[in-house]
Amino acid sequence: MVGRDEQIEKVAEEIGPIVVGQPPNSIIIYGKTGCGKSLVAKHVSKIAKEEARIAV
Repeated sequence: MVGRDEQIEKVAEEIGPIVVGQPPNSIIIYGKTGCGKSLVAKHVSKIAKEEARIAV
């Protein structure tokens, strides 16, 4: 995803604790239609799931 590194990092920081079994922080992702909110959320979720499988 080109140009979304900062947003990916921010979302990952907030939900990162879930990878090691800790409760994640709550976040709100907002923006205009079509700006990539869902894409970023799905991308970070996919990576978190993969990392959690490795951590187990």
